[in-house]
Amino acid sequence: MIKPPIIKSMTRRYVAVLGVLAGLLVVGYYAFHALIDNQDTAAAAINVSGRQRMLSHRVAMSTYIYTHSADAAERKKYRKSLALSVSLMERSHEGLIGGDEKMNLSANSSPEISAIYFSPPYELDRKMRSFLSDAKAIVAAAAGTIGPDDPRARRVLAAAWGPLLEAMDAVVRRYQFESEQRVKRFDIAADSVLVLSLLVLALSAFVVFRPLTRRVGGRNGKSAESRSPHQDDY
Repeated sequence: MIKPPIIKSMTRRYVAVLGVLAGLLVVGYYAFHALIDNQDTAAAAINVSGRQRMLSHRVAMSTYIYTHSADAAERKKYRKSLALSVSLMERSHEGLIGGDEKMNLSANSSPEISAIYFSPPYELDRKMRSFLSDAKAIVAAAAGTIGPDDPRARRVLAAAWGPLLEAMDAVVRRYQFESEQRVKRFDIAADSVLVLSLLVLALSAFVVFRPLTRRVGGRNGKSAESRSPHQDDY
């Protein structure tokens, strides 16, 4: 059966409208899931980088007690605490700059974050490695050989409350800022998809349904005029 031209024309327009709406839905779907994935990674980076500050304080506290205590059992306890904190801190740092799937950390950092890690004035990577190197040396030293005047212990205590802490604060702030910016960009994209969808629906009323109504109304009028008086009386 051959379809009338009006049916073919309306079908093409209707399919085009549905295609555009479907495209907008697909774009919105993938944008939403991309945001979720990015936010999961961003949240992990914020949490881990924030935990680094806590770990640096724990390393400093353990170092202080370990190097000042005269009690052998207490020294053993805080030496173990120091070793565990250093291990987690080192793994977290490597994950933040190189990625870590188990920690849900991405290796793709922004240029601004990379600059905090590797460029002046913060040079967080260099400061962190120096801090960890001193802390690991304290753990590796023979029991009773590290005292409060040891230069490595002094550097650890100074770094934890000085330049290292300042650099860690800077990178946490940057992670938070970039996460907030991604959410704002998604809000703009979501609003744009909504506006475009409404525009497509509004245009469909003029491009598809209004012409269809006119043509159907015109055909009905012609049909009524073409009917014979006998058919009307009947």
